[in-house]
Amino acid sequence: MISKPSSGITSKLSLRNVSSEYIHRKEHTIALSKVSFDVEKGEVVAILGSSGSGKTTLLKVIAGFQDYGGDIKLDGADIENIPIRSRRLAYIPQNKALYPRFTVFDNIAFPLKLAKMPLDEMKKRVNKVAKDFGIELLLSRKPRQLSGGQRQMVALAKAVVNYAELLLLDEPFSELDEENKSKMCLLLKEVSVRYGASIILVTHDYLIAQKASNKIVNLEDGKVVSIRRSTDILSSL
Repeated sequence: MISKPSSGITSKLSLRNVSSEYIHRKEHTIALSKVSFDVEKGEVVAILGSSGSGKTTLLKVIAGFQDYGGDIKLDGADIENIPIRSRRLAYIPQNKALYPRFTVFDNIAFPLKLAKMPLDEMKKRVNKVAKDFGIELLLSRKPRQLSGGQRQMVALAKAVVNYAELLLLDEPFSELDEENKSKMCLLLKEVSVRYGASIILVTHDYLIAQKASNKIVNLEDGKVVSIRRSTDILSSL
């Protein structure tokens, strides 16, 4: 069972008329167009859409890796006025962002090393999170020695080890079989409750969006076409 940290303060994210484009050789491609929605404290929000709909661009904009127009507020403050390292968010791209030469322990501990946490405290924190995620026996392995599901667990443990309050997950189910997809759906909701984290996950899978999230934001061609509570969708089936 995942344990809730003592701080437990979560983030609320608000996007209003967020737009973004890519420029290549004077060619402009609109990736996002006037996207608006809220992520409540402790909420799991699925961004649903086909390839090229702007899902990953949206995560990069929130994470601070992509320019945009419009307004993004984190806990009521303009996100542009908050240094990236102070935003208490974690972005997990589709390739999981694990360092191949590091052990599982060192991958999970990396954010704590950047924060210059004392070694004894770091070991306790990593071991505790690894136990929470059921990967304590994998700490000495390298990413290449793990299954896709195990790599996903390590990436998620790395994201929460420093008590990130907003998790941005790009296709977290892509390497999982059906059994592990169901487990991950439950795990994400447990992380949101126990760790006090708000979560935005990108997926193209409608059923996954229903099972894993509290709310679904549907994107098409960079525009929001619908926002619905997952419970509303399930009750209408």
